[in-house]
Amino acid sequence: MVNINPIRRAEIGREKRDLSQLSEGLQVSMPPELSLEIVVGILLQLTGACAEGRLPWHYRNPAIGAILRAIGLNTEQVKATLAILPPSTKTA
Repeated sequence: MVNINPIRRAEIGREKRDLSQLSEGLQVSMPPELSLEIVVGILLQLTGACAEGRLPWHYRNPAIGAILRAIGLNTEQVKATLAILPPSTKTA
């Protein structure tokens, strides 16, 4: 078993709970652990690409939309979620 510090373990628990709540009522049933891996994987790839200059930061909303669709949200749910996000502060 992997040794994870207690603070990180609590963060992972909160993330799984959040993903469980998000997935309630979705057409696709997915375990929160799988949803978390999808979200983290896409975020790591996107952050690396932006930090290395391969992608501009203005791709934030399409990336978040892709994550939400990957875990089962429909188009209307994705649009509603993106509409409430604060504007990106990254310009480079």
